[in-house]
Amino acid sequence: MDGIRNAKRLIVIAVVAGFSVCCLYAQTFGEVTGRVTDPSGAIIPGASITLTNVNTNAARNVVTTEAGAYTFPSVSPGSYRLKTELPGFKTTVSEQFEVQVQQVRLSTHGIDSSLAAFMNFLRAKASS
Repeated sequence: MDGIRNAKRLIVIAVVAGFSVCCLYAQTFGEVTGRVTDPSGAIIPGASITLTNVNTNAARNVVTTEAGAYTFPSVSPGSYRLKTELPGFKTTVSEQFEVQVQQVRLSTHGIDSSLAAFMNFLRAKASS
């Protein structure tokens, strides 16, 4: 009888520990996602997007999809800037912004082929 109780206890402990690790992992990162368009709203595929941590200068790069979209998953909390580059367009750098735990940071970039000012709209939506 003691062997069965000990086995049940070990199973319960293993299950609780497994859920605890999953919950802790899910709560330690944010995400930066967005879309690159021109002033008319046309999507810009193939743009190089660089996410740079302002404090550590660590950088990650992605290229926008055919839909002009990009995503940086599993972003550590901190201060960041985004740089958008594409031949024929002005290289643009966003203002500094914060990424927090379980936050999805949405960024819409407008780039102008006439090399006019970069339009950047940031808004944050906390994940539930």
